[in-house]
Amino acid sequence: DAEGRYRLDGLTLGDLQVFVQAKGYPPLQRNVKPSQAGDFTVDLALTSGIAVSGRVVRGDRTPVAGARVFGLVGGGGFGMGGIPSATTDENGRFALPGLSTEGGFGEVHVEGGDGGARPARRAQATLISRADGLVQRGPVAVELVPGEDPRGIEIVCDPAARVTGRVV
Repeated sequence: DAEGRYRLDGLTLGDLQVFVQAKGYPPLQRNVKPSQAGDFTVDLALTSGIAVSGRVVRGDRTPVAGARVFGLVGGGGFGMGGIPSATTDENGRFALPGLSTEGGFGEVHVEGGDGGARPARRAQATLISRADGLVQRGPVAVELVPGEDPRGIEIVCDPAARVTGRVV
């Protein structure tokens, strides 16, 4: 509801997975294990995630308006609710919020620091753009680090070829 309360009825006892997704936030998964019948409380805290922003442009650097930009994270980007995406504005700009280095959107590798530093969760996102009559020059890889929002990413597109024919 508007205050974030939820209720799931008729669940079995034992190992369960609770999934939550809200627009602009990375998905969240929690494992719970109710051991007896009755009420079992699980509070879930959504975090804002990592926002990636930039522009989609043609080879001559003119903006591409209305292009869709998808953020595939780790092992492919599929997860609860699908693939995070955004549409470019009239200046080719996009903002793709809610990317996560947590589990839910694919493989994540953890890198530790020296001298007992707290390990940082990192993941790599691949940005893909789709626009009528254009094709992206190549994949655009962006490293996702908690607390850092990559900005100024540029995705370059060129005129696309078209194949037509008939299947008989």
